[in-house]
Amino acid sequence: MRPIWKLLGWTVVTALAGLYLVLLATGPRGLPALRQKQQLIAEKRRQLAELTRDIERRRERVRLLRHNPEELDLRIRERLKLRKPGTADLFYPDAPAAGAPKRP
Repeated sequence: MRPIWKLLGWTVVTALAGLYLVLLATGPRGLPALRQKQQLIAEKRRQLAELTRDIERRRERVRLLRHNPEELDLRIRERLKLRKPGTADLFYPDAPAAGAPKRP
């Protein structure tokens, strides 16, 4: 009789372990959640790379403006729409948005 109980015990333990693995894989903290977290991590890494590129562009622009006073003066005059006495500067309006209606 002893081997039957032993076999039955191992069968129950194996069935419970299998059930636990199935619930672990398909439950709310299982593989779908893991996949979702991996997608979130990938998206955050893309955002980080984009922000890093933006920071580098801005640093380069600041470096250019610090070392080139003429460029700085030009950018200030463009932004504030100012001009130097005795000069004729042309400032064009910004381009209309892609979906904006055209003026006649």
